[in-house]
Amino acid sequence: MNNEQNALDELPILRRKLLKEIEAALKQGGKSDFYEATERLRSGDSLLEQVVALWRGQQAPSASKRKETEENENLPDYISAKSRGEHIRSKWVDSNLGRSVVPVTGTLYRNGRGEIFGIAYAKEAESRRNRWFSGLPEKKFQSAILLCEHISGKLDAVCLPTDFIARYTKNCSVSHGQVKFMVIKREENWFISVRGKGEVAITENVNKFTLIV
Repeated sequence: MNNEQNALDELPILRRKLLKEIEAALKQGGKSDFYEATERLRSGDSLLEQVVALWRGQQAPSASKRKETEENENLPDYISAKSRGEHIRSKWVDSNLGRSVVPVTGTLYRNGRGEIFGIAYAKEAESRRNRWFSGLPEKKFQSAILLCEHISGKLDAVCLPTDFIARYTKNCSVSHGQVKFMVIKREENWFISVRGKGEVAITENVNKFTLIV
């Protein structure tokens, strides 16, 4: 285990070395060196994400929410936001929904009733505490689960059933084909900010998976 961790720790060092090579190639005007280093960096990033995902997938499954929180908190900082979201979403689905849902594509799944629902992911940032911004493909889902990761690594799932989606998504912002959601938490109360409607209370929808599946 220590050898595997040491190998992972060395990958960011190699990445920084490649970035220095790219910078040097740009200053010297060496196009061939620049393209070679850039391609090596691109391949290295892809390999890094695959290695980390594989390594994490080999770990023992979480036995409790505490374990899940620790795993999320300890994910390497150099994993891209997209890869982190894919990893956490996949683990969460396996642990909480299991075979009751079927993957469709990307962030979309099908429940036992044949309805398509989306699972979005967002991580709380130090600069915007208690707020999560995420998105799902426009007009592709009937209900939704918004995974909100706290800075601590704890994960909460905001569940939006079909009646909520039908009523409010027409008031949500759309960008690049994605319906955007902003989740807000104040003390123990949860809200979704909806254009023209203000903040809609959703506290009772948090971690209520039966609303979706």
